[in-house]
Order: sequence, then C-alpha cells, then structure tokens
Amino acid sequence: MCCIALESWFQYKEHVCMVFQRHGLSLYDFLKKNEFNALDYSTIREIAYSIFASLYYLHEGIELIHTDLKPENILFVDELRETSAEPRSKPLPPPASTEIKIIDLGSATFEKEHHSTVISTRHYRAPEVVLQIGWSYPSDIWSVGCILVELYTGHTLFQTHQNLEHLAMMEAVIGSFSSEWLIAHKDDKNSSIPCFFESSASDPNVWTLKLHETSSETKRRVKSLKRLSEIIPSKEHIDFLDFIKKSLDYDPSTRITAEQALDHAYFDCLREKYRKNEDGNFGEKHDKHQSSLGLSVPSMSTSRSTSSSVPKTENNQEDQDIRRDISKVL
Repeated sequence: MCCIALESWFQYKEHVCMVFQRHGLSLYDFLKKNEFNALDYSTIREIAYSIFASLYYLHEGIELIHTDLKPENILFVDELRETSAEPRSKPLPPPASTEIKIIDLGSATFEKEHHSTVISTRHYRAPEVVLQIGWSYPSDIWSVGCILVELYTGHTLFQTHQNLEHLAMMEAVIGSFSSEWLIAHKDDKNSSIPCFFESSASDPNVWTLKLHETSSETKRRVKSLKRLSEIIPSKEHIDFLDFIKKSLDYDPSTRITAEQALDHAYFDCLREKYRKNEDGNFGEKHDKHQSSLGLSVPSMSTSRSTSSSVPKTENNQEDQDIRRDISKVL
C-alpha cells in the first residue's frame, strides 16, 4: 500500500493523537536538501508510478479524493542516508528506494460527501477548482501533473497566489482555454468563469482571459514562463511530455484517470515489474496494477467517468468492508 498506515491512536487532554509509521523525507524536503535540483529522470518515473498506483486505490477502491496532493504530502519510505557531512558540490544521488507513501488525508473527501468550494494548495490547484465549476477525482490528477514537472525541473510550475495570475500562467505554459468549454460551464452554479474571462466584442463565441486586469508584475512573470514543450524536450522525453499533457488537460472529463495513467507508454519499462504476480502469472485488467504494490481494489463492472458527476456502482459488501476499514489507510 502506498498510503500512510495508521498504527494506533490515543486521546490526550481532549486531543486525538495518531501514531504512524516513521518514514523518510518528503519530496519537498528532498528537493530542498538537494538545493532544488531536478531529480533523475528514471527516479521521477518510478515515483510517478507509485503515486498513480496509490490514486488508483483511493479513486477506484474506496472512492476517495485526496484533495491536497503536493510534494510535502508524499514521503520516501526509507530515510535518506548521506555518506558525508562535508558540503556537497554535486546534487544528491537518487534515494536507494523510490518507494513512497502518500500522507495527510485529513481533508480527503469521499465522492458522495459534500464537496467544499476550494481545495488543494494553490500551486497544485486544478482549473475546475479555481473556476468553481465542481471537482472530483481529476483534481488529484492535475496536482500530480504539477508535482511531476516540479520534480523534473526542481521548481514549482505555477508559483502564484492569485486566481487571475494563476489562470494566465496556465495559458502561458499549456495553451489557451477552449472557448467552447468555457461557454459550456460559464453558467454553472457558483461558476467564476465570467469573473476571469470575457467574450470578444466581435464574436460572442470567443472567450479570452482578462489579461488587461492583471498588474504589470503579473504580466512580467507570465511572460517569463516557458511552454510545456520547452520545459520537457519532446525529442528526449516524448512519452513524459505526452503524459504530462494528459495530466494537465483543462477539461476534467477528458483528463487522464489513474487507471489510464498506469497503462500509459511512459511506464512501459516499469509495467512488467509491477504487473507480475508472485506466482509468475499476469493478472487481469484491474489485478495487473495491484500485485507487487500491495493494492486491494474491488473489481468494477464499468470504467469510471472522469467528469465531476461520476456515475457510481452500487455499494456491495466488499465496498462496505473497505469503508469500515478506512482507518487502515487514513
């Protein structure tokens, strides 16, 4: 299991204290200790696979959305061991093990529970959350896409604290929002699309971001950003670029799912390693992502849609057992 496990808990002076396993550095602390140098490409891929395997369990197995995925909430299982206390002249070597644990599920939300308006730490917040048009499992996928680019470059992809600037940065890196998609959701309940986008005077079917309302400092920061294809050289890492593009799809209904991510070409060199069962055989569609990662996911009769109104299978006994044992995951 790639999620933190609750060992025990106790109450002290009206405070609930929870005991967890001890693990290593978070991805953020590793980057910081490494002076924000990028991680090795193969290391990023292994970490990415583990993260999406965890999301596959959370999304498909127990219908839970993490809602706050960021480098601080992903730990290496093993503690970092430095061989020398002397100042480093070179980046840290990759960790001995890339096994990770996702932590801090305090704000995690079941799909059928009430969804708060705003989730996620700003830099990893999906566009549907910024625009307040409803969110679901795909918001976690967007967050992971941002995290992986950060591991690749060593720097936060969207370093901002303002909605309009955030949207402008998205367009600078990924491309313009689709007018068709904006129009389809501009009248959704609580939608803030009209606050940040406007229709063209010459063509009401063309909607653009209100960049004229941004400050000169925002314009400068946005202009300094590189396109995604410049950040990730397509000739060298074409599969990774395609994977990130699918993870950072503006439309949550077409954004890649955790299950689809595990089948992406980006993970081809890892798939056999994680698909093989202990007896040397290969599992079925849902089993193939579970065996060596220790995942336990109930079979689904149909694939889940990625839209914010996700159709659900009826709860069977297995689903109910998983929900009763949620403390093992949380």
